[in-house]
Amino acid sequence: MTERYLYGKRILIGLIKHPEVRMESTRKLLFYIFLVLYLILCPLLILYSLGYIFNPQNKEIVQTGVIYLSSLPSDADIFLEKSHYIHATPSMIEELLPGDYTITLKSEGYKDWVENVTVEAGKAVSFNNILLIPEEKAGCL
Repeated sequence: MTERYLYGKRILIGLIKHPEVRMESTRKLLFYIFLVLYLILCPLLILYSLGYIFNPQNKEIVQTGVIYLSSLPSDADIFLEKSHYIHATPSMIEELLPGDYTITLKSEGYKDWVENVTVEAGKAVSFNNILLIPEEKAGCL
């Protein structure tokens, strides 16, 4: 066994480590673990906040686009392609991959509003105050 001094105290290096030596090695290990987590997570969070996501189809990181919709009357149901969007108008649909989409607004007592939209990376498409037209009732002139 080897004798060493740490903070003025004699410790034996060998099979049994002194508690202060174990604490120091534990601190170093934790420091390096958190350093690696920081170096990995910070760039990912910055990219995500700038609108970049991982596209599993192409296996690459791409910048997303946004669609903003507001209608008169408000609270119209939004359909993106054939999927019902969780929020009603006015609403912002975020994290859309670049491409073509079909947007449909539906509200009871009104005709459906349908529009083909091209979303570009890093850009927003805005449809403000979409006027939904009332349905014609049978027997009315």
